[in-house]
Amino acid sequence: MAIVSDWLEQANQQLLAIKNLPAGWDSYGAYPPDAAIIDSGSRLLLAIAQEKGVPKPHVVPTNSGGVQFEWESGQRYFEIKIVDPFTVHFLFEDREARESVEDAMNIDDHLEELIAYIRRAAD
Repeated sequence: MAIVSDWLEQANQQLLAIKNLPAGWDSYGAYPPDAAIIDSGSRLLLAIAQEKGVPKPHVVPTNSGGVQFEWESGQRYFEIKIVDPFTVHFLFEDREARESVEDAMNIDDHLEELIAYIRRAAD
């Protein structure tokens, strides 16, 4: 399996930095990042990086100990929030088309659906 995306190493470095955040990192009592969630995020990024032409996500910690990946272009936005080692919540918004889709799924299911939303948000 050849990695197509050149952004994977940088995204993984961001995940490592998030993994090392202390409890209360946001000065509002945020939970420390959960190592198992960060590891799941790394595996998901590896799978996404296999897809040709998928842009680098914005990688951010969540105050609940998870991690979130975001893509945005113009009026379109897509986020994948890893809430536990097995579950992702996602949100797609196209403000121009007044479309919004939100759902949760097993982290190993429906990768092609997530990729399709990433492509829509990044175009």
